[in-house]
Amino acid sequence: METDEEIKALLMDAAKTGREWIEPRKELHKETIPPREIWEALGKAGLLGICIRKQFGGRGLSIAALGRAMEELVLAGGNLGIALAVLMHNLVTAHYIQTFGDAGQCRSLLPDLASGKITPGVGVSEKNAGAHPKHLKTTATSVDSGYKIQGAKSFVTGGPVADLFVVIAKTEKKIEKNKCKNFFSAFLVIKGAAGCLASPPFDLGMLCPSCHGGLSLEQVQVDKGALLGRKDHAYPDMVIPFYKLEQALIRSLFAAGLLRRARDLTRTLMENSMITHKTRELLGRLKAGAGASMILSRQMVKWAGDSITNPLAPMAGVHLAGITKENAGITGEILKTSNITLPEHLDTLGRDLAGLAAMDTTSRPADLIQEENRA
Repeated sequence: METDEEIKALLMDAAKTGREWIEPRKELHKETIPPREIWEALGKAGLLGICIRKQFGGRGLSIAALGRAMEELVLAGGNLGIALAVLMHNLVTAHYIQTFGDAGQCRSLLPDLASGKITPGVGVSEKNAGAHPKHLKTTATSVDSGYKIQGAKSFVTGGPVADLFVVIAKTEKKIEKNKCKNFFSAFLVIKGAAGCLASPPFDLGMLCPSCHGGLSLEQVQVDKGALLGRKDHAYPDMVIPFYKLEQALIRSLFAAGLLRRARDLTRTLMENSMITHKTRELLGRLKAGAGASMILSRQMVKWAGDSITNPLAPMAGVHLAGITKENAGITGEILKTSNITLPEHLDTLGRDLAGLAAMDTTSRPADLIQEENRA
């Protein structure tokens, strides 16, 4: 059970690292991958092993604590891209490797993941298929020495810099109730394995320096020890719960980004002596909406960790979407009223918020569950 002192220390370390290593890097949004010196600083601050058990060099904290830390990193550092990279490193490590890895896998991988010496990527989605199990084509065929993986993954977060990949591949197909159903397993694939090739970073024009890329798997040979979790059960055991957590935590980043933008916009208007009664009222509404988003997102992270879906979660999501839409309208009204040109970092933050909003509407867990049941 985590203590208040542990949470306080985590938030202080996240804010300090954001202020000292991220905030001063005004050109960070132009980087295509996370700079090594920042990644090392994040590792030394204990921000790359937030949920990893203490015996493996992590902090041993909860997913909710991870969400709170990412809020502080965004509020202090002002860059959503680096926060997304840190979030995905922690979440992939905690959910896939720590939760489903056997004792040997955990001993060999978790210490280096906690320090940031290595970083993971997860390959689920495929071109023209998304993450829907009915359409995924990557296969893992059983051979005497283990498995051969054939296929390709798209939009692997952190893929271009990952040292280790969790690959979801089809391992079985059965006819049940006159329907063809696919079954999937998860495999650990090490960077540099014969036939495994990660693409350069995609140019998405947003959320940099978090990077995304493709992953080609041409008859990649892995041994039996590369299997992660239960064979043929990766989709219900791992993929669906991961997407629920990912979407909830992305909303935490989004809420913190809204509040950071409101604060920066207020500062910009004050510096240019453009605070009027009207803009003050609008800024107040902007900050109130951002604060409400943060409260909702924290609750949604807690719900996402539950084994049973909370019936209030969809309603909270709709409400959060409404706040987001209202926030965009208020921001537009402020800009129109003040007739000000946004500084580059504020313009970048706006694009990144739009990018996170787009991620929140892609491959929603409910859609995945429906597809999984039909697959």
